Amino acid sequence: MSCCFSCRIRLVDRFECLHCRSYSELCGLPVSRTAATTMAEPAASCDQSKGSWAVGKAADEALLAKILSDTGAKHTRLLRPGMMVTMEFDATRVDVRVDNNKIVLAVTCG
Repeated sequence: MSCCFSCRIRLVDRFECLHCRSYSELCGLPVSRTAATTMAEPAASCDQSKGSWAVGKAADEALLAKILSDTGAKHTRLLRPGMMVTMEFDATRVDVRVDNNKIVLAVTCG
């Protein structure tokens, strides 16, 4: 049995992990069937089009909560200029990109 090197989920397709959408190497480690089935499909999915209304507004706690609610995401990540971030895809996360004055520049999922 083979699994994705990034998330250790059993692979159905040897070229792309259906969980993290990674094209990474295969680790070759066995993964329990329970882990593969519980993590294979995210519980929620983010719809970034429903958060586009926030572009140009000041990012505060209330705005971030509203974006989270509207997009259907489970997690919010505020991205400031020059901030280092991980590149893994998370279908349950909404990224809110802001400028130095905390004005929303973009709302994206992943």
